Amino acid sequence: MKVKLIPENIFKNIPSEEELVDMSILESIYIIRKLKACIVSEKNGFIEVSQPCIDGNYEDDIKNQIFSPVFNTGFLPNEYEKLED
Repeated sequence: MKVKLIPENIFKNIPSEEELVDMSILESIYIIRKLKACIVSEKNGFIEVSQPCIDGNYEDDIKNQIFSPVFNTGFLPNEYEKLED
């Protein structure tokens, strides 16, 4: 599935510097991956992702989360716009 990321919404979800300092290295790496994906999405107009998880086993705010195998990170529904399947 192709999506265009919405950088403004992704940037809003990035923790403050103080919060980043307290996060684990792995959590910080996921944020860096999202930023890299934003750059590619802006450059190419889209990124390839997996289909949203809609099996009902997830909380409402992550129910339609998508996953990018290229960037090995997920995106929340307000962080992307679906272009095509």
